[in-house]
This record gives sequence, structure tokens and C-alpha cells, in this order.
Amino acid sequence: MRPSEAATVTLGGGEGAVSISERDRPKLGMVLMTKRPLDLEQWLCYHRQVIGVERFYIQCEDTPELASLLLRPPWNAYVDATFVAKTQRDYFVQMDRQAVNVACCMPRARAAGVEWLLHIDDDELLHAPSGVGALWAALRDAPKGACDAHVKNLEAVAP
Repeated sequence: MRPSEAATVTLGGGEGAVSISERDRPKLGMVLMTKRPLDLEQWLCYHRQVIGVERFYIQCEDTPELASLLLRPPWNAYVDATFVAKTQRDYFVQMDRQAVNVACCMPRARAAGVEWLLHIDDDELLHAPSGVGALWAALRDAPKGACDAHVKNLEAVAP
């Protein structure tokens, strides 16, 4: 199925706690493009321990020092990292690189059994206000033909 033919699923806030057994929850992956992040290990810990992401696909741009984090335990078991140099900070060029990065990660994620590949930036956290079980249930129950799930974005703006 091509993305243009697929149904789009919107993940709502949901009401109440949902309990999903580990066996029934979908295998989540996360794709990220990063450049000199403030605290990538904390970001990884949150998404691994709180959300339950099983695999990370990270393109590290102009940040070779991240290899010392990503290529050592425990992260070497969960992270598929690529390193590139001499990237531009132009917003539109960056969006194109993100799209290419996601497209390149999709076959590797499928081969690893990842059912949902979530794209997020390193200055964002995936938050499940109704509990992570509600997120897993929404993804598990999405129509089989859906290739997109949209999560409502909340922006924090400092006063």
C-alpha cells in the first residue's frame, strides 16, 4: 500500500487507564535526526523506560562524539546509529533530510519487527496523558491499512 492510499489514524487523548499485556503491545521504534543534543541519554532513557520504545534509529549529524554513548551498553542493543558530517542548518533542507532519514530507516525497522515507527525531534518527548497503555491500544487497534498515526502536538512556550 502506498502512503497516499492509506487511512490516517488520529490518536486521541482517551479516557482512563488502559492495561495492555507486553505480548499484545505493538513493537515501537523511534526515528530521530540529531545534532549536538543537550542530553540524548536522558531522552533515550525516557522513551525506553516510560514509553517502551524497543528500537531507536538515530542519524547523528556533525556530532561524532555521540558514538561513545550509542555504541556502548546498554544503548548498542537498542540503537541503530548512523553518523554524517557537514550538514546544513537550513530548515527546509533539514525537513528533506528528515524525510530521507525516515524512508531509509523503514526497511531496517520492518526487518527488526517494528510495527510502528515514530518520528520525533530530540527537543520533544512523547507524552501519553492517559497512560502509555492507551497509546499502545490505539496503535494496536488502528485499521490494518493505516500507515500514519497523528499524535496531537502540545507546545510549551516559556513566559
